[in-house]
Amino acid sequence: MKGNRPSPAQPDLGPALRLHQAGKVLEARAHYQKLRAAFPRHPDVLHLLGVTYFQTGESAAAIPILEAALAARPGDAEIGCNLGNALQKLGRHAEAAEAYRKAPGYAAAFSNLSISLNALRRHEEALAACEEALRLKPAHVEALNNLGGTLLELDRPEEALAACERALALRPDYVEALSNLGAALKELDRPEEAVGVCRRAVELRPAYAEAHNNLGAALKELRRPEEAAAAYRRALALQPGFSGAEWNLALANLCLGNFREGWPGYERRWERKEMVARAGSGLPLWLGSPELGGGKKTLLIEFEQGFGDAIQMIRYVPLLEARGIACVIEVPSALRDLFQRSFPQARVVPLGRIPGGIDYRVPVMSLPLALGMVAEGAIPRDVPYLTADPARIAAWRDRLGGDDRRSFGLAWRGNRKHIHDRHRSATLDDCLPLLERRELRWLIFQKELTAPERERLRDYPHAVILDAELESFDETAAAMRLTEGMVTIDSAPAHLAGALGLPTLLLLPFHAEWRWLLERDDSPWYPSARLFRQAAAGDWTELVRRVNAAI
Repeated sequence: MKGNRPSPAQPDLGPALRLHQAGKVLEARAHYQKLRAAFPRHPDVLHLLGVTYFQTGESAAAIPILEAALAARPGDAEIGCNLGNALQKLGRHAEAAEAYRKAPGYAAAFSNLSISLNALRRHEEALAACEEALRLKPAHVEALNNLGGTLLELDRPEEALAACERALALRPDYVEALSNLGAALKELDRPEEAVGVCRRAVELRPAYAEAHNNLGAALKELRRPEEAAAAYRRALALQPGFSGAEWNLALANLCLGNFREGWPGYERRWERKEMVARAGSGLPLWLGSPELGGGKKTLLIEFEQGFGDAIQMIRYVPLLEARGIACVIEVPSALRDLFQRSFPQARVVPLGRIPGGIDYRVPVMSLPLALGMVAEGAIPRDVPYLTADPARIAAWRDRLGGDDRRSFGLAWRGNRKHIHDRHRSATLDDCLPLLERRELRWLIFQKELTAPERERLRDYPHAVILDAELESFDETAAAMRLTEGMVTIDSAPAHLAGALGLPTLLLLPFHAEWRWLLERDDSPWYPSARLFRQAAAGDWTELVRRVNAAI
């Protein structure tokens, strides 16, 4: 009837909407384009036209149209949300976040805002966005899943598990929530369950790369790296350039001793949230090209990650010097004297104090790749390559006094901030069967002893606490030289003992770090080390029993 017809000042969206709702996106777009010619600034025409471009994967084309729609109707929550979606699809997360914030009171916008904030590593803000989405709409299933993913980023897996379970209660076959649930189960040391959940996700959506990546991570925890690597490769086939899967595949390859593929992939570590750019990053990066031999070049070896990493890889300095490369080694003060004595031709400088005249830089963990050492047989195995201070050794001999008993060193805990510390560190109680060997003298190399640990050690007078006296690795190396060997978990003392050529009885968790390879009791990195692996996850008792028998 005449009164129901669109006004000449208003577009007739009906035919285009019917096509759009029927899934005929391109035909709908043609109608919207005709309407745009007649109504070039109409927000609904612009909005729906922009949505068609987004739906066909043409986000770059959608963005200016959606921006025009929002300019024509400022504050429209749905338009703001769809503009954010298009920007997010192109990885323009800061702009996406700004667009989502222009959609107040719209739960979907806050839910999607959390995705962009997580991509920007602003995880606390992402958590607040999820909470606001759920305040607006408590049963918003996507927001519940995004809450789970955000809590995983914040290392709160128990809460992440609960959020994913709430999402799955509302939508049992929600693939993204199943994948996040698997990740949470893995973080909670429930890898068998994680594998089952992730397999369900990939059954429901075989082309979902994130679920394959999470499946691989769970398989890795079960010490099944070949299967894990296959899952990562599937993820990369589905999503080329997926940095998380490339990183995980690199670790799997290194664990399997496949250094030729592992070392190049290990360069993806710089995309990890736990990595921090070093002060020398303004210098050109050297990863083997150009060839630095011949002309005299100066190379900065950058410290990264932990003390143990630096100790392990500094072995390559003599190979660099043999090529005529002058080395400047950047390290924390705790390593400075030890490294300077061990590599007298190099210049050792404090962190962040980079001198002039440097041609290139190389992160210390990139040295095997840069030098082309991509086979196990190429690892320099000559030990010791670190040299303890004779004067300090003599001082420690006086400090410890005469004792006819055999001496061993002991360390059971690493840096609590390490991402895998809850797996790699034991407790003093776990190691007490060793201290019951009262015919031995035990030098306690454990740093930052707690008050209960100190009190417990009073029952073992043959255990000598060093702790505060170990002011540097130079002191620690000198004291270690007075032992027959070290019993230690996978932490810096293990690397130091190995680099000194001391017998090292290394206590490893069920799923050990990549550098200790798989199912071996020896190490290509440290010929004097003997590896003891947990037979079951978390079982230090049986492992310590084997170590005790080996001493």
